[in-house]
Amino acid sequence: MKFFNKLFLLGLGLSPLAIPVMADPIGEDDYYTNHSMGCMLLRECTDEVKQVFSLLDVSSEYSNTDDFYPVDNEFNNMLVSLNQVGVNVFLADEKYFPEGIVYQRTTLKKIGLV
Repeated sequence: MKFFNKLFLLGLGLSPLAIPVMADPIGEDDYYTNHSMGCMLLRECTDEVKQVFSLLDVSSEYSNTDDFYPVDNEFNNMLVSLNQVGVNVFLADEKYFPEGIVYQRTTLKKIGLV
């Protein structure tokens, strides 16, 4: 029994020596799949994924910024309401969304609720 206790303590003592290796959670072939969307939703994939705090975060990604102003109060109120119930809103590149799923299509970006 003492042997197993020593073995456990040895393993516990050596555990800080294990160095975590950072790897890309998905490969190029995984984009536009459910796997890439899951990776984004779990916040493991963060390349070109930004949290949205106001309409300015969204409109700054487009050349027609002025077109967003008529809905700025409504959009910002919606964001506040979603944040109050624990829902974060992110702006992500379309590579994280499967091809067959219907979202509001834009040129390169899509809004995702997490």
